[in-house]
Amino acid sequence: MLASPTTAINTTLDLEQLDPHQVITVTLPDAHSQLPPALDLLFVIDTTGSMADELHYLTTEIRDIISQVHDHHPSVFIRFGLVVYRDEGDEYVVKSFDFTDSLNLMQIQLSEQRAQAGGDYPEAMEQALATAVNMQWRDGNTARLLFLVADAPPHDENLAAMLTQVRYARQKGLRIYSLAASGVADTAEWMLRVASLLTQSRYLFLTDDSGVGYSHAEPKVACYVVTRLDQLISRVIASELAGQRLEPNETEIIRQVGTYQAGVCQDNVMPAN
Repeated sequence: MLASPTTAINTTLDLEQLDPHQVITVTLPDAHSQLPPALDLLFVIDTTGSMADELHYLTTEIRDIISQVHDHHPSVFIRFGLVVYRDEGDEYVVKSFDFTDSLNLMQIQLSEQRAQAGGDYPEAMEQALATAVNMQWRDGNTARLLFLVADAPPHDENLAAMLTQVRYARQKGLRIYSLAASGVADTAEWMLRVASLLTQSRYLFLTDDSGVGYSHAEPKVACYVVTRLDQLISRVIASELAGQRLEPNETEIIRQVGTYQAGVCQDNVMPAN
C-alpha cells in the first residue's frame, strides 16, 4: 500500500503457481509518489505495573528521538498522539490524548502516566488499538505511524478482535511498529509480529543490552543487530519519511546476531540453482 489509502494499488498473484526461486518485477509506469511532508505519530503503551521502565524511558527520550528525526527531515510537520491502556477491572482500561503538534505537551502527557495494576498477564490491547485506529488521523500524503509498546497479548478470547483492528489499521494506511518489552512470551510476540507484518512495518524488540525492564527472551529471529532504542525508533521514523529503509552505521551497532544485511538474514538465503 502507498502512503494514502486512496492511492492503494491492488493486484493478485497465485503464489502456488510460482517457482520458489522465481523473481517477480512489477513495473508501474504511470505511478508517481512524493515523500510525505507530514507525520502523525501515535504511541500506544501498556501502562500496567511491569511496564514502568519502558514508560520512563520513552518519557525521558522522546525529545531526543524527535530531534534526531528533525535532523533528517527538518520540514516535516509532526503531530503526536498517545493512547495508554491496562485491563478490565483496573483504574482505567483505555485513555487517549488527541493529536497535538506540541512536543512539550506530549512529553507532559507521558510524564503524567504511571505503570500500575494489571494482576494477570494478558491486557486490553485490542481495545487500545481500536481507540488508536479511530483517532483523527490526517488523510492525504501523511506518514501514519503507530508504535505499540507492550509486553503482554490480549486475552485469548480477544485475539480475533485484535486481528480485526489490525486489518482496520491496514485499511486506513496505518503502520504498526510493535515494540516488544521485557516479559514478552510466545503469544505476545506472535501477535506483535503479525500486527507489524500485516501493516507493512517492522517488529522491534528490546534485548538485555538495553538495561530497560526485566530480563528479555531471545526473539525468534535468526539475524538482527542491536542499537540504542532511541536510535532505532528515530531511524524507523526517518525511514518512513525517506521512503527507504535506513540502516545503522557501524558506530551505532552494539551487537550483531547472525549474518544480517539490510534487513535480510543471509543465513536463510537459499542458493540459486
